[in-house]
Amino acid sequence: MREWILQIERDVANHTLSIYFGYEDQDGLRLIMPEGATVERLVPEGVPIFGNDEYRPIISLPRRLAEPFLKEMARAISGMGVRTEAESKLEGELSATKRHLEDLRTLLLHAGGLEVRRGGQEG
Repeated sequence: MREWILQIERDVANHTLSIYFGYEDQDGLRLIMPEGATVERLVPEGVPIFGNDEYRPIISLPRRLAEPFLKEMARAISGMGVRTEAESKLEGELSATKRHLEDLRTLLLHAGGLEVRRGGQEG
């Protein structure tokens, strides 16, 4: 089974942001290369990918463009409906909290002798 990996590195000396993308399988880490005949390269264990000319990032950006690029990429991904685990968990917790508050509201209104009608109107 593949475990996908995205690694972002900031190169302070060259003022760039590099994004490496690949996956791990039973053979080890494989990087997706941006060009060339070999699209995937197996990285030997213990060999660093950052700063190694043999392994190129799939995207490399000048630092001044990195933040706007990442923000727009996040917006585009969100627009496609892709959610991180944290976002999905937060959405679930918010939905559960809303249901809980509505239940509490109903209980409190009934305890006070008020009748609850649809649309939040009290009678």
